Amino acid sequence: MALLSPVAMPLRLRSPGTRPELSTKSIAVSCCWSEESRGARRMQALVALAGSILLAAQPAWANADPVTPYSRAQEPPEMGLLDGRIRPCPLDINPNCISTSSRYGASAAIPWTIPDKDSSTAIQKIKDAILSTEKNPTIVEIKHLENGGDYLLAEMDGFLGRDAIEFLVKNNTVTYRSIAKKVVYIYPLTTPLTDFGKQQSRIVSLENRLGWTSPSFQGFGDYPEE
Repeated sequence: MALLSPVAMPLRLRSPGTRPELSTKSIAVSCCWSEESRGARRMQALVALAGSILLAAQPAWANADPVTPYSRAQEPPEMGLLDGRIRPCPLDINPNCISTSSRYGASAAIPWTIPDKDSSTAIQKIKDAILSTEKNPTIVEIKHLENGGDYLLAEMDGFLGRDAIEFLVKNNTVTYRSIAKKVVYIYPLTTPLTDFGKQQSRIVSLENRLGWTSPSFQGFGDYPEE
């Protein structure tokens, strides 16, 4: 047994000349303190061990970067043709889009048919329509494709920032996509803000300006939604 402190272990004298006797009560209290002390030390050891484990695992947690619609939406949308065709709308991250390669809902669009009289100048007429109907338009790219047809990419002001629109003119048919370049969230909402149909109204405005018509629903929708 460990030595007991005189303060913790008060002595009780019976009579002169006799040996002192330890108090039973003091011994019981000392035993309790000893047990509590050992329990506290065990608890401290467990806490220290748990802390070491957490510190070792922290870098893995800190570097974790789960892919979410929000994180994906921070990147600008991919533009340009995909396998020689207009891309569909990435509706899981950007609802403000309309495309002739999308199949469902408000994002689905119908290709235009080019009148014979405009077939040789179709891409130039689309460019002129954009410049005359859109706000702060910029023609980013116009190119003739090796396998036939012409591609045009333009940007303009939209409801939530800059928008982009692209056209593929081929075989007297125009396929296209109009999309907001920026996806906006407002905390604590978990769905992006709408542009109130700005992409759809833009296509209608350009179609009216050109005076071209849409054929039918049959045959459009080259890709499933991303």
